[in-house]
Amino acid sequence: MTVPKPVDLTYELPPAVKKLHEGWMGTLQSGAVVSSIIAGVEAQLLVFYNDKGSFGTPDTDPPSVIQVVLEILTYIALVCSVSATITSLLLTDEFGEIPTRSARGRDARTEGGQFAGTDFTILRSFRLRRGSEIVMYHWLFSILIATLCTIISTAIFVIMQKPLAAQVIVTTVTILSVLPILWYFLGSGND
Repeated sequence: MTVPKPVDLTYELPPAVKKLHEGWMGTLQSGAVVSSIIAGVEAQLLVFYNDKGSFGTPDTDPPSVIQVVLEILTYIALVCSVSATITSLLLTDEFGEIPTRSARGRDARTEGGQFAGTDFTILRSFRLRRGSEIVMYHWLFSILIATLCTIISTAIFVIMQKPLAAQVIVTTVTILSVLPILWYFLGSGND
């Protein structure tokens, strides 16, 4: 059994690294809450979409194509939101260990000054484990897919089942609600 390196109990992360660390911790904790709420909503939508009365069809009729599509989108959103919740919790734990790991490896790097690299390069130099970036992308992908499937399934249901006024309003709101997601992933640039 290897003896762990001693921890410098007075050590603190440099201010910029501490801000990065705190920012990611807040994001991950919020993400866990949001994705668990989405999972709860999806579980309720599965019950709603499995009820043929929601579509105005008799219980003896087979499910319509729209009903099957909505169920598939809802299952995808449910699985992805549960995955995002668990991944967020794992990443919160990983990021939470950065200060302690960094205090163990303090002698291996120069503190202060300037550092060139991405947020993950900086955090890795302060002992974020390799592979955490891939897990982070998995988390972002899962929460994105869950969110989009929820929005799309709701829009499809309204377009197929509700009056024209509701269709127009929900279609407009759907487009507006997807714009920030598109901006974030496609148009935010590398600032």
